[in-house]
Amino acid sequence: MDVTDIVERFRRAAFGLEDWQDALAGFAGATDARVVHLIGMDRSGAVAFDLIRGVTPDMVDTFVREGGLSRHTNPRTGVAIDGPMLRTVFDDALLSRHERDALPIYRNLFDRADAGFAALTRLRVPGCDAILSLLRPRSFLDSADREAHIIDAAAPALSDIMAQAVALGAGLDRTVRETAELLEQRVLLLDGDRRMVQMSPGCEAWLAPAGPLTMRGGRIHARDAATDRALSLAIAQALDPLQALRPGRRVVLRMPGSDGHDEGERLILTVRAAPRRPSGPLARARVMLSAKTAAAPSAELFADLFGLTPAEAQVAVLLAVGHDSAAIARLRGCSVATVRTQVMALLNKTGTHRQGELVARLRGAC
Repeated sequence: MDVTDIVERFRRAAFGLEDWQDALAGFAGATDARVVHLIGMDRSGAVAFDLIRGVTPDMVDTFVREGGLSRHTNPRTGVAIDGPMLRTVFDDALLSRHERDALPIYRNLFDRADAGFAALTRLRVPGCDAILSLLRPRSFLDSADREAHIIDAAAPALSDIMAQAVALGAGLDRTVRETAELLEQRVLLLDGDRRMVQMSPGCEAWLAPAGPLTMRGGRIHARDAATDRALSLAIAQALDPLQALRPGRRVVLRMPGSDGHDEGERLILTVRAAPRRPSGPLARARVMLSAKTAAAPSAELFADLFGLTPAEAQVAVLLAVGHDSAAIARLRGCSVATVRTQVMALLNKTGTHRQGELVARLRGAC
């Protein structure tokens, strides 16, 4: 496969006409690379795109855990920031074999893939520090001129293609947000690392100094610890391919009142997977948070939040205001055994284990 064919595969992948893995495979075939990695990080350090072929998911986890994206632990990452633009650099220009052997990511990842030696080039993608890495055994060094010729010839066109793909992906993220806004008014799109991608104008209040959300290390968190745990679980479900098609989890956010202390509006935040285009343009959004206002705590609020039946929701309201099972049975004209059965259903649906914990969960949602 020549350079023209390689570039055409990437161009087709950028517009959704071919899988990105096919494009990476073409580059691997032309250079005998074991691993091909194409990554770009924006100025905040968030990953704008990350395409890799030739390693298993657990190896990628090892790479990230050992600091593979940090220039302080991986000299190759420094090429993306400080290296020569559109010119191939080989490992020997970056570090000695002794230095390479001392770095955990090389021992734990690259040796396992029999791809300990790399040829790298920095791509020109506006707004990103981008790098193309091709890795294989030491035989890379035996054909360095040939590999450098192929990489250098393809790099300018790949830079343009990735820039177009990023722009097109951002446009598709914007379309997702605007479509969701028509249904639920306020929408916040996050990437897979909880970093903000796009948000509706009405979401600024969520991130205000007294708002229910905050940014820590560039990532979105709920200000309240219990709510943040619920939000983390909801995001984890949205990111899990086995659960992403399930209905989104709901989390209640409580906005501050006009005086900054009393409670204001309650928001039912629905957390779900954003529409994915894994083989098409590089859209960053992975998680969509949308909200609707709950006017006051009610059976409707509990039913919507926890997926309760009407009867269970009425019992939840009575529990939240302090009634015990006997009182609820009298008020609802049913047996205590029926109420206990409904309480068991509430424990299951709210993820609680004791009635006191259930009541605290219900009151916390109010």
